[in-house]
Amino acid sequence: MQDSVSQQKKPGKNLGEAGDILDIVLKKGWLIRPQIEQMRQDSLVSQKSVTQILEESGLISQEKLIQAYSDFFKLPIIRLRELYVPRQIISKIPEKLAKKYFILVFDQKADRLKMAIAKPARLQYDRPGVLADIQKKQKVDIDLYITSEGDFNEALKYYHLKPKIKIDQTTKLTELPDKSKNESQPEEKLPQILDILVSQRLINQKEALEIIKKGEKQNVPFENIIREEGYVSDDELAKAQAQQFNLPYLSLKNLKISAENIRKFPIEISEKYRLVVFETLSDKVFKIATAYPENPAAHEVVSFLKSKYGITGYLHITTPQDITLVLEKYKESEPEKKGEHKTFSLFGEGNEPWRPQAKEPKPIGELDIGTLIKKDIQTKEELEKITKTGDIPRTVAGLINFALVKKSSDIHIEPWEKELHVRYRIDGVLRDIIKMDRKMHPGIIARIKISSRLRLDEQRIPQDGRFAISFKNRAVDIRVSTLPTSNGEKAVLRLLEKTKKIISFEELGLTGRAFDVLANNIKKPYGMILATGPTGSGKTTTLYAVLQSINTSQTNIVTLEDPIEYQIDGVNHCQARPDIGFSFAEGLRSILRQDPNVIMVGEIRDKETAGMAVQAALTGHLVLSSLHTNDAAGAIPRMLDMGIEPFLIASSLSAILAQRLVRKICSKCKQQIQMPAEVIGKIDRELAQIPQTSGVKVPKPYTFWRGKGCPECEEGYVGRIGIFEVLPISHQIQALTIKQESANALKNKAIEEGMLTMKQDGLLKALNGLTTVDEVFRTTLIE
Repeated sequence: MQDSVSQQKKPGKNLGEAGDILDIVLKKGWLIRPQIEQMRQDSLVSQKSVTQILEESGLISQEKLIQAYSDFFKLPIIRLRELYVPRQIISKIPEKLAKKYFILVFDQKADRLKMAIAKPARLQYDRPGVLADIQKKQKVDIDLYITSEGDFNEALKYYHLKPKIKIDQTTKLTELPDKSKNESQPEEKLPQILDILVSQRLINQKEALEIIKKGEKQNVPFENIIREEGYVSDDELAKAQAQQFNLPYLSLKNLKISAENIRKFPIEISEKYRLVVFETLSDKVFKIATAYPENPAAHEVVSFLKSKYGITGYLHITTPQDITLVLEKYKESEPEKKGEHKTFSLFGEGNEPWRPQAKEPKPIGELDIGTLIKKDIQTKEELEKITKTGDIPRTVAGLINFALVKKSSDIHIEPWEKELHVRYRIDGVLRDIIKMDRKMHPGIIARIKISSRLRLDEQRIPQDGRFAISFKNRAVDIRVSTLPTSNGEKAVLRLLEKTKKIISFEELGLTGRAFDVLANNIKKPYGMILATGPTGSGKTTTLYAVLQSINTSQTNIVTLEDPIEYQIDGVNHCQARPDIGFSFAEGLRSILRQDPNVIMVGEIRDKETAGMAVQAALTGHLVLSSLHTNDAAGAIPRMLDMGIEPFLIASSLSAILAQRLVRKICSKCKQQIQMPAEVIGKIDRELAQIPQTSGVKVPKPYTFWRGKGCPECEEGYVGRIGIFEVLPISHQIQALTIKQESANALKNKAIEEGMLTMKQDGLLKALNGLTTVDEVFRTTLIE
C-alpha cells in the first residue's frame, strides 16, 4: 500500500481524456465500440464525465464497474459486506460527507485511515480537495480502496449501530432488554460472526456484547478478541467464519500437501498473509487456505493474482494452527536456487518474490485431451477401465472422447443417491452409458467447472459456461450447464464439432413441392424466411445449409448468433453478447449499417428483435431466423403475440418451415417388416388427407422397413434426417394474417394449397425406407 493518498493515482485524474476508463471497459469486451463512442458523445453534450455516463447507463454490472475502477485507478477492491466497522471508526468522517462523496472509513491503524470509495469521479468533479481536507484535519494518511455502491450503502448502517445498553462486568443476563416488552424499538442486529456464534449456542448474548465492547475499545477485529480470550475453540471459530463468508472449511492436519504446492507462494507471502496453497487444480487454478478471512489482505491477494497473472484462487478457511503446521514444511522443502525468482510490488512498496512460469501455460478454455487420451475410446468397457482408476482429468477427457466417437450431441452427468450416472444423447435419444462411484461426482463437476470458468464454490444456483477442446485435428466447442438437484449438481455438456462438414441444402431431406418453395424463396433479394420447431430439431443446421447454398462473392452475408455454431468462409459471423448490451436487436441495428444482402438472426426472442427483423425484410434484405413454435402456421400467431402489426407480418414473410429430426435406418442391416393392421389404418387416414394440389403420389402397396441392428449402428439407426412442412405466404395466407385468423385456419388453408404436414412427410420417408414408422410416431403426434 502506498504511504499516502497523494502518492496513489489521483481519482478522476484522466477521466474524459485519452486512455479513460471506457478504454478499459472496451478492452475487456464488456461494451462494444459504438456504445463507447456514444457515451463519449453524451459526455460532451451533457457536460458530465464519461464515468458518470457509464454509471448511469446501467450497461455493465456493479461487479464489472468496480473492477474497471480498480484497474484504472490502480486501487485494490474491498468487500465491505464481509467486514464489521465499529462506529467510532466509520464516524471519522461525518455521514453527510460520506453520502455526498460515496466515501467512508472502514479501518484505522495508527495514523493511517483505510477509506473505501464507490464513485471515484465525485472527488474530481464535485470537490477535488476533500481527501486533502480529511488528511489535514485528521492528521493522517489515507489508503484508498474501491468498493461497490451496494456495499457502500450497506455499510452506512454502521453509523447508527451501537449497543443499546452499557455492559460492565457486573451486568447479569437477566438485566438485558426483553424484546417482547419493547417491540417498538427493534434490537440492534449483532455483527454477522457474533450472530452466527450466538445462533449456534457457542456464546450467549451477554458474551457477544462483551466482545463488541472490547473490540471497539481496543480497535481490533472481534475475531482477535474471540481467539485471544478463548470464547470458542479455533475449529469452532473457523467453521463459523466459513458460514459467514460462504467459503468451505477444511482441516489441513490430515492432508498430504506436496512441497510443490506449498512453494506456489514464496515463504515471505505465505508468512505475511498467512496463506498457503494446498492443492493445484491446473496451472492457473489454486486452492488456498487462510486462517484470517476477516483480514481484507487475504481477499486482496486473490484479487491481485487474478488481475495481474490470471491466476484463480479458491479460498478455504482453516485454523491458525493448521497454517503454522503447513508452513513448517517450507523448511523441509528444497530451497530456491538463486536467480529463480523475480520481484514485484504486492499491495504497496514492499518487494515480494514471485516465481515466474517456465513457459506460458495453455489457456484453461483450450484443453488438449490428447495429452490424457492417446487413442479414441471405442467401447463402454474401455471407458469403464478409465473411470475405475479414479483419475478425474482422464475420466472427464474419456467421457468427452467417447461422446465424439459415438457422435453424441449432449453428455448428461447425473448424481443419483448411490451412483453417478452418465447418459449420452445420440441421434436425439438419451442412452445410458456408464455408472460410476458416487465419490467421483465432486471431482468431475469441479473439473468441468474449472474448464468452463465457472465458480467452484457456488453450488446453490445454476451456472452456464463453455470451453473448447482439440483432439486429432478436431476442434470442439462445449457448452456447459450446471443445475443444483437434491443429490448434488447435475451437469450437461453440449458438444459442437466446429470441423464438422455442414450439410448441403440438397442433403437436408426436403423433397417435391417443399424443396421447390424454399429454393425459390431463398433466391429472392428480400423477405423473411423462418425455421420453426423445438430445441434440437435442426433449425440452425437448416439455416446454415441455406446460407451455404446462396453464399457467393457478390453477396454480403452477416449472421448474428448466440453462440456461433459453425464457420462458413465468406460469411461474417457475429456473436451476440446480451450481458454487455450487444443484444440481437442492437446487433441488427449495427448490421444494417454494414450494407448486407442476407442477414441471419440466430433466434427471434422478443418484440424488439422481431420488429427489427421485419423492418430489415421490408427494406431490401433477405432475413433468415428461427422461432420456437410447434408447426409452421404457429409462427404467425407467435409474432402477433410479440406485438408485430399483422400487415407488417403479411408483407415481410416469404415462407415458414417447421421441422423435426428422425433417425435414419442403417443401410447395412436394413430389412423389410410387416406392420399391424391398426398401425396401417392410422397411416391410411393420415395419407388420405394429402391434397391433390401437392402433386404427391402415395406408394402402394405399403412397404415398411427397419434396421435389424449390427456393429455399425445404434439399434438399427445411423444418423438423422429432417421431416418438414413448408408454408409459402400466398395472397390467401396474407389475407388471413391481416384478419388475425387462428393457426388452425392458416394451416388448413396452406394444406388446401398443397402443403404437406410433417406427419405426412415423415410417413412418406418411412415408406421409402429412409426411416421407420416408429420414428415418425415418436417425433410427431399421429391420431
